[in-house]
Amino acid sequence: MKKWTGTFLALLLMAMLMPVAASAHTGLKSSIPANNETVNERINEIVFDFETVIEPVSKFTVTDDKGVEYPVSDLRINQSQMSGTLAEPLVNGTYTATWKIIGLDGHAVEGSISFRVD
Repeated sequence: MKKWTGTFLALLLMAMLMPVAASAHTGLKSSIPANNETVNERINEIVFDFETVIEPVSKFTVTDDKGVEYPVSDLRINQSQMSGTLAEPLVNGTYTATWKIIGLDGHAVEGSISFRVD
């Protein structure tokens, strides 16, 4: 009986922790510029705010609709925020910023935002 009770309690504890572990994956909370935003000024910095602390190896790239990549310098990570400065301000056009991060749970997560400079 004690063996069954111990096993039951262990399984119950695992079941209770599963949703916490599954929700530990992080996602993008917000960004500047926001996804699908049209900005009426040149942009020289992009900021991502994630739902959890991210690891220092996280990064992002910026490309235009022709696939030309714009260098990101001064990449900064502060807890759940990642930002970077572009070598030159972005001029009129459509851009995609693609991020790749490692969250506190150790899982790699990636995604992207699109925005327009007009």
